[in-house]
Amino acid sequence: MFDTMIDMKIREDSEFDVQQSIKNQQEVWKTLPEFAPSNGICCKCHQQIYAPRKYFGRDGTTEYKSGIDIEQSKHLVTGCPHCNRSYCD
Repeated sequence: MFDTMIDMKIREDSEFDVQQSIKNQQEVWKTLPEFAPSNGICCKCHQQIYAPRKYFGRDGTTEYKSGIDIEQSKHLVTGCPHCNRSYCD
């Protein structure tokens, strides 16, 4: 259930769709508490949690580090995948 935590490398086959991920979370909230922001924007880092975040590695290459893809959004999201902010506080 907590497979959306930070430091996960995004799988090669990850598919991102902000609107679909928000709908998936709304389905989850019908049976579980609502933790993630309803619009997907983190209140701490102001990043879209359902979109990949780019960062530049030390070798200068661009990589995707974090983000909640469509499959992960089908599970309860309890924190920001970019800044590690917990929404359970």
